[in-house]
Amino acid sequence: MQPTIHDHIITFGEFVLHPDTGELYRRGHRLKAGPQQITFLTFLAENEGKRIAKEIIEDRLWPEGRPTKNRLNVLVSSVWSLLGDTNRSRRKYIASLGREGYCFIHPVSGNRVIINDQKAEEYFRAGKHYLDKRQESGLRDSALLFKKAIDCDPSHALAWVGLADANIMMAIHCMVAPEEAFSRARSAALEALKVQPNLPEALTSIGWVHLCYERDWHAANSAFDSALRAIPDYYFAYNGQALLEIAMGRIAESVSSMQTAHTYRAISVPLDALLCHTLYLARRFTESVETGMRVVEFSPTSSIAHASLALGLLQLGRFSEALLHFDTARIHSNDSRVYLGFWGYACALLGKRLQAESVLRRLTDLPSHQYVPSYFAGLIHLGLDDRQQSLEWLARACDERSHWILFLNADPIFDRLRDDGRFKALLRKSGIEDTNTRQRGTGLLAR
Repeated sequence: MQPTIHDHIITFGEFVLHPDTGELYRRGHRLKAGPQQITFLTFLAENEGKRIAKEIIEDRLWPEGRPTKNRLNVLVSSVWSLLGDTNRSRRKYIASLGREGYCFIHPVSGNRVIINDQKAEEYFRAGKHYLDKRQESGLRDSALLFKKAIDCDPSHALAWVGLADANIMMAIHCMVAPEEAFSRARSAALEALKVQPNLPEALTSIGWVHLCYERDWHAANSAFDSALRAIPDYYFAYNGQALLEIAMGRIAESVSSMQTAHTYRAISVPLDALLCHTLYLARRFTESVETGMRVVEFSPTSSIAHASLALGLLQLGRFSEALLHFDTARIHSNDSRVYLGFWGYACALLGKRLQAESVLRRLTDLPSHQYVPSYFAGLIHLGLDDRQQSLEWLARACDERSHWILFLNADPIFDRLRDDGRFKALLRKSGIEDTNTRQRGTGLLAR
């Protein structure tokens, strides 16, 4: 198979521009850029440091005739927004020279990237696009696309990593039993390491398996550290590190890790929502709600954003708002098990017993070949004030090695159980020690 060579890959700052395919990435995340934005960026970047007159730019963008008045100005403004280059007095990438035109002022590097199979690369990028959204509706699609990339090119290490991460996310979304999903994730990550030893992204995936399924804190920490030494700005490693710190009771550190992840990938609704959730776990409820409000305003259809916001609202006693956001999360996820479970818990907690019991039946009366999300069954029983049933279902989730068990240590929802010996036994069984004693009672629902 002859390799395909991409002549035009332009790198500047946090961005990678692919003129041939019309794609722009910021730290690995594809941005929504239109054809004219790509053409404009490419033209200026290829002429880095040169003053380009407006007339020349217009001829390149609109060769069939002069554009309407201010059309170029509108396009340039949209590109500034796309790049986050909005400070007029301190432009980082494209400077305006008034009537004389524009100049690309950031250092640019161009290189040639050899791709073993063009189709494999296309499948990989499409899979990454779905995976980055972290929505159940796209996770199976992302896994299928990564498999297609691997079928085209078995040596595509990052496609193996994508397949591993898609399985990790499917376990987190309760789409597949943890044992099955994390086993697949481990196998895919190991295949990536066979192709490219010490690949940081693959080490990160292995770290997630160590953390979520094997509960090997030391191995997880070592994997994340190794990845971050190689790629200091790899957001998914910081995300994993934050979850590890939550499980270990180092809540303040987890907030710092999520803030770092957010810094390195500021345009990411899932990371914004996870920062909201981490602030909630740190009992910083007002900050959590403020963050969540900004996220849902920016992305009103994000289920993870609405659910994270709702958890903080519950603790602030804003019950009707919380229920509304849980319901919105459920609707936009098409009744996925996670968000249906959260909504069922809120219904139970707020006295809507019939709805809560209906959700409970939907989650537990699944066909034998489908995964029953034990954690969320336990959560709804807790909302119904059925402590015995709640602990039994949480014990099942613990035995299944559900990723959600990692939050038992920190989540204010479980404060009412912390003095129960059976709950303490669950923490010990999962390798978690209850280090949150000093924080008990700080949430409204803990009383």
